[in-house]
Amino acid sequence: FEFEIPEIYEGLIEIKNVSRDAGSRSKVAVYSENPNVDPIGACIGEKGSRISRIIEELHGEKLDVVKYDSDPAVFIENALSPAKELTVAITDPKKLEAMVIADGDNFSLAIGKKGKNAKLAVKLTGRKIDIKTETEIKDLGINLDEEVATFKADQERLIKEEEQRRFQAIQEQALKKRQELEQEIAKQDTKEKRSSSSEEFLQDSRFFVGFLWLFIAFAAAFLRFSSRITICS
Repeated sequence: FEFEIPEIYEGLIEIKNVSRDAGSRSKVAVYSENPNVDPIGACIGEKGSRISRIIEELHGEKLDVVKYDSDPAVFIENALSPAKELTVAITDPKKLEAMVIADGDNFSLAIGKKGKNAKLAVKLTGRKIDIKTETEIKDLGINLDEEVATFKADQERLIKEEEQRRFQAIQEQALKKRQELEQEIAKQDTKEKRSSSSEEFLQDSRFFVGFLWLFIAFAAAFLRFSSRITICS
C-alpha cells in the first residue's frame, strides 16, 4: 500500500485496520485527518489504477477499501459495504455488540457469500454484528428506536465519564507540576542561603586572616625592638 499510494507513505492517510481472508478477500479501513484528502479515492486511484496494481500483487484477491469512522455505528455500516441503506444500532457498548437491519438485496450483500462479508466486517470493526431483516426484528418484538435511544444515552454517559477522567488527570498533572515547582523553588532558596552563609564565612575568614597578619607583623616588630634593647644593654 505504501509503495502504490504516496499519501499513505507520507502519512496523509492512515490504515486503521485490516481484515483478510488470504487469497479470497480483504477489507482495509482508511482514514485521513485532512478534510481535503479523500482516503478511499486516493487508495483506488484514477480509474482504479492504484488499487488494481495492489490486487495484481495479491494475485487477484478482492479488496474492499472502506472509510474508518470514530462513530462505531457509521464504521460498521461502512465495513458492511457493498451493502447500502443499513440501519445500525449499538445494542451493548461494553460487549461491543451491534444489530444491523438490512432488507432485500442489501441483506444478502451485507451477509456475503458464505457469510464472508459479515465475518470480515466483524474482524475489521472489532464488534459482534447481528444482521437481521426488518421482518425478523418485528417478529422478535425488538424496538430499534429504543435500542438507538439507549445507545445514545450510554454514549453520552461514557463521554461525560471520559471528560471527568481527563479533567481529573489534568488536575493531577497540574498539582504535580506545582509540587515540582515548589520543590525547585525550595532548592533554590537553600542554595541561596548556603551561598549567603559561604560569603559570610569568607568575609569572616578574610577578617581573621587580616587580623592574624597584623598580629604577626606587630609581634615581629616587637621582637626586633626587643632584640635591639638587649644588644644595647
